[in-house]
Amino acid sequence: MNKKEQNYLIIMIFFTMLITAISYSFIGIFIPTFKEIFKVSDKLIGIFLAIIQISSLIAYILANKLNNKFGQKKLMLIGIALSGISVFLIGYSQTFMQVMIGYVFTTFALSFTLLSINTTVPLILVSFQSVLFNMVHGFFGVGNTISQKIVGFLLNNNVEWRIIYKSISLGFLIAFLLYLFTYETQKNISEKASENIIELKKELMLFIFAMGFYVAAEIQMGNWFMNLLKNNYTLTALNATTYTTVFFGTFTLGRFIGGIITEKFGYFRSIIYALILSIIFHLIGMFLQANGLYIISIVGLFLSIIFPTSIALMGKIFKENSSKAISTVSTTTALFILFSGLLMANLNDLIGAYLSFYTITICLVLSLIFYIKLNSKFVDYK
Repeated sequence: MNKKEQNYLIIMIFFTMLITAISYSFIGIFIPTFKEIFKVSDKLIGIFLAIIQISSLIAYILANKLNNKFGQKKLMLIGIALSGISVFLIGYSQTFMQVMIGYVFTTFALSFTLLSINTTVPLILVSFQSVLFNMVHGFFGVGNTISQKIVGFLLNNNVEWRIIYKSISLGFLIAFLLYLFTYETQKNISEKASENIIELKKELMLFIFAMGFYVAAEIQMGNWFMNLLKNNYTLTALNATTYTTVFFGTFTLGRFIGGIITEKFGYFRSIIYALILSIIFHLIGMFLQANGLYIISIVGLFLSIIFPTSIALMGKIFKENSSKAISTVSTTTALFILFSGLLMANLNDLIGAYLSFYTITICLVLSLIFYIKLNSKFVDYK
């Protein structure tokens, strides 16, 4: 792959990540809308989130096998095509059951796309992997940010949610057509690959728990922040999206500048300090309640660097077998998202939106513990 082909692939990854993020963010944005229209409880919403996470888990397992057999490009095209079709069909849903079925296929397809992206980037030969990873996931933040305010504005102006779903499918069609012209990345395989993954089995388990608790915190904050704002503070959709836009906006800013910071100060050190600041700001914001909503929102700035920097770290540590390690962690983190989503839903019914939101703090603390343990094993990446 020459420089021009590589640059085109990177641009297409950016665009695909943008469209994927917009579609993925709809889950959290439309939870209050679905509750209102279909008269469903938090417990049923929790079951809904659990079902789509099971779909994601199955997708990661299947995608891992397809990725090894057919390569990242074909996996990406399958994911993009299925995402566009399933999102379009959600726009025709008349019952909550139809929405759930639509989301099962959407999440399944988006998992294909995300795994393809995360395993493609380590194979792109650039000097600063962390910078590239943060930029790629920065476009995920851009998609989340613009979707919050735009969807809030559209809902506030009585645009039907079904029309919004149908519209985003056009983005997937464009992504599919443009991605056809990308070139397949070459896998970096060596005889020592399997030996490398076996020798670092304990370290892989630490990554699973460190990233599992972190991803649980990030995803559940995205899924339940709007619910907290509307249920606990009775904000309108437009006012509530002001805070979620700040969260995803600072999240996006952090993604774009995070790679430079991690290259300068070290991967593990950056992750650990980011987690500490996230915990502090989250607790302060929760304690101040309505006066602390902006403080909670800017937690996104600190959270932003953790996932892409962790993926870049795995590429360095697991070397030739980075794709297998990343696929394994991506699959198992889906379980953390599944159980944390069920926990959040049940806690919302039992103790309310405010107290259940402290679950995110607990997940961040647990993640910090495992990253500190990892840091002690890999001093070269401080």
